[in-house]
Amino acid sequence: MNVGVQSVARCRPGDVATGGGYDTVGLVAPLNVIENKPIPTGPGAQSGPATGWVTHASVGVLGGGFRAYVMCDDL
Repeated sequence: MNVGVQSVARCRPGDVATGGGYDTVGLVAPLNVIENKPIPTGPGAQSGPATGWVTHASVGVLGGGFRAYVMCDDL
């Protein structure tokens, strides 16, 4: 049985996301990354600049972890 996990990193208010990704820490099982993308300011492709980064994954055995990170810039 796989367990779904999520990590979110957000920019400070007034900043926009210019990139991002995820890091793993001491995982004891393979991480199946399902989604690794910027967080838009609203729905739709033309919603405006991203304000954070989100990573969704699944893992078969809990242990260790992962975290999303975001690179931000002043608007």
